[in-house]
Amino acid sequence: MKTIEDGPMFLKIIKSRNTIDSRSTITYIRSTLSDLNRQMIRFNSNVTHFNDFVKAQLDALQSRGETSNDIMVNLFKGYMAIADSQFKQYISQKINVYDKGSNITKELLMNLAENK
Repeated sequence: MKTIEDGPMFLKIIKSRNTIDSRSTITYIRSTLSDLNRQMIRFNSNVTHFNDFVKAQLDALQSRGETSNDIMVNLFKGYMAIADSQFKQYISQKINVYDKGSNITKELLMNLAENK
């Protein structure tokens, strides 16, 4: 098998996998995660698109060696921005269960919200 070297393509691949590590980028990502109620409105209450956005932001933080310690609070805030009263009641029940100490993870909460 013959290997063909392609410098421009190699550079394109490197650039596509590169992440910019700066405090301002991390601050921006954190601010979007703390403002998930507005993001939900931006996504017109589409839980699937909202969840994809949240996962992308969390992946962006993780790729920079960072985490979010308040993601559950922010997820609840985002889901409560949906106007549907039945959905809000469902999320309120999940908040109560979480506040009582149940081990609800962000992944489980996102799956439950999407399935609802």
